[in-house]
Amino acid sequence: MKKSYDECHVKIMLCSSAEWDIAVTTNYIKFSDDRLVREINYCFPRVARSKFVKYSKQFRKSGCNSYRLHDSPDWTAPCADNCTVYREILKQFSIRDVPKSKKKLMKV
Repeated sequence: MKKSYDECHVKIMLCSSAEWDIAVTTNYIKFSDDRLVREINYCFPRVARSKFVKYSKQFRKSGCNSYRLHDSPDWTAPCADNCTVYREILKQFSIRDVPKSKKKLMKV
């Protein structure tokens, strides 16, 4: 059975940073009261840092998470910066190792 996008726990949208595309995306976020829009993690590949900072401010004001993705020098291996981004997105779903409690025997 396939889940629909709104039923998924982790929602990632790969966004274009072209001026006409970002205008449509930011307007959609600004004027939408839908809970689903706030749960999406917006990722921008190949965008200059200065441009991303500008976009990121708009997304934060709207209560949305946005991330900048970097190009990998080796197409067969993930970029370390992108791994950090994905860890940040998934941190609420990660399972932490819980130390096992030592059982103590009661002496009488």
